[in-house]
Amino acid sequence: MKFHASAWSPPGWMKTNGSQTGGGELLGDNRTLESYAGYFVKFLQAYQRHGIIIQRLCPQNEPLVAGSYPGCKIPAPLYAKALEAWVIPAVKKSGLKTEVWAGTFNFWRQDTRKYFDYILNDTGLTKEAGGFSFQYSNMDWIRKFVSKYPHVKLQHSESECYYGANSVEQAFRDFQDFVAYVRAGCSLFTFWNMVLPEPHTSTWGWKQNSLVVIDTAKRTVTYEPGFALAYFLGRHLLPGSRYLPAMITEGQSSVGALGFAPKGCVEFMHTFLNNRNQVVAFREPNGNLVVYLLNQGEKMDAEIKCSRGTVAVVLPAKALVSIVIKG
Repeated sequence: MKFHASAWSPPGWMKTNGSQTGGGELLGDNRTLESYAGYFVKFLQAYQRHGIIIQRLCPQNEPLVAGSYPGCKIPAPLYAKALEAWVIPAVKKSGLKTEVWAGTFNFWRQDTRKYFDYILNDTGLTKEAGGFSFQYSNMDWIRKFVSKYPHVKLQHSESECYYGANSVEQAFRDFQDFVAYVRAGCSLFTFWNMVLPEPHTSTWGWKQNSLVVIDTAKRTVTYEPGFALAYFLGRHLLPGSRYLPAMITEGQSSVGALGFAPKGCVEFMHTFLNNRNQVVAFREPNGNLVVYLLNQGEKMDAEIKCSRGTVAVVLPAKALVSIVIKG
């Protein structure tokens, strides 16, 4: 197993409000930043002593947001300074093999554009960080980042939390985001959450989705639609698979048209992919081509064109479909 970690809040004394919750920003003095970096090193070392190696560390979850739950706002200039001058050097000096990734960034509204533009233009951070993590983000902005830094690694670090419904429609929605982030250049997609106990509600009152729900009273395990999606993607999307541009020749019906209004979704996350973008393809290490697509319409005939010719397929109605073309 491989792990990536993202901190929610430093100790309260490192923040302007003196608490891990309720907002507050990271203090910018050298004493705080030295301790801040030291905490991450001790965290990584403690897990390593238990045999758990953290491959990627993201020093702050959503540095633009800090609400009732543990969080910490970090202005863009301070964020870059904290990573470049303190956290990254401290992890390297410790001898740990962990990569320090910038993020996890959540750029979505116009009032966050200034933050994004600062990060976009900080070439030092893009050079020093192992990669960049995005979630709840504007796809056009991520593509702009990729255009400027085509060799910087990207990952998606959190799918939508929703509100505990664990519906099929929301699983379709997660597939839509999977396609969007992969097309934008991310090589990893992260589901949130993996396992939650009933009533799967956080300590601050937010009931959330998860791939698996455990009822400890009834001693039952429920595998939710999100789990089916993760299995659906993971069956063929093996380590070493490579993204390929894909095109579908449409029949009479629309392939992948989202025929529902997403419910319980965070409004700013609507990616509005058009019909032709509801498909994504990969080449497996063994040479097979794998195509994933969403047909939210009726059963239909379709053609998939690739370098090996044209493949005729029948797409089931209202279903996610995976097609493997043998190498």
